Amino acid sequence: MTKKIKIYLVLFSIIISHLFFLNLYSVNFEFHFLDKNNFLLSDFFLFINEYFNFQANTIVYPLIIATLRFIFPFLDPLIIGRLLSIVGVILIFFSIIRLIEYYKLKFNFIILILILLNPIIWVMGHRATPDFFSASLAIFAITHILPSKKYYNYIFLSLILGLSISIKPIVGIFLILFNLNILLNYIFDKKLDYLKLIFVNVFSLIIPLLYFYYIFYKFNFFISDEYHMNSLKNKNFFEYFCNFIIYI
Repeated sequence: MTKKIKIYLVLFSIIISHLFFLNLYSVNFEFHFLDKNNFLLSDFFLFINEYFNFQANTIVYPLIIATLRFIFPFLDPLIIGRLLSIVGVILIFFSIIRLIEYYKLKFNFIILILILLNPIIWVMGHRATPDFFSASLAIFAITHILPSKKYYNYIFLSLILGLSISIKPIVGIFLILFNLNILLNYIFDKKLDYLKLIFVNVFSLIIPLLYFYYIFYKFNFFISDEYHMNSLKNKNFFEYFCNFIIYI
């Protein structure tokens, strides 16, 4: 058995393991993104008002689920959300492989398995919430932008990064890390280096800025309403520190 086959067997085994959890009962913060999903597309503004009464997250993730449910009406929104997270596991897998190739590292099966079975990734890898899916999209985009030398790849992958930021704005930290990596490690003696920096920053911000503009125009706030923003202000330093560690 070749090494490549073994690598894909690892991915296949982990995906199958996650599929066993698709029909578990919904946990409390899953149904917040799925409740009333049936009428999202038919009564969009009513859904948004109901959604922002309970959520400080953007509306993008439920909208993705609603769109997929329109395409696949036989699937329950909970199943769609969990399948998206399983797709996130696949994206993380290919991101790891790409980083190994980019930095010319020695491949290690144990490290790959430890990352994919990390408790946070394992639990969130089959949960219908936006956190893991958005982060995996961002990581996939960044790890494939770094080695690319083609303009259309920059645009496409930057739009994916922008989608991930619009789902969960906190993953915008990956854009910051990308800029730091470029500025610290690249010698700007080629036109391509400048274009990569410009393309990624411009195209990754198009979707989030359009979303925030739309929400502000319709509801007079950018990310969340006054109630949720005030609740965030009331958190103590320890809670901020814990959230920072979890998301990083």
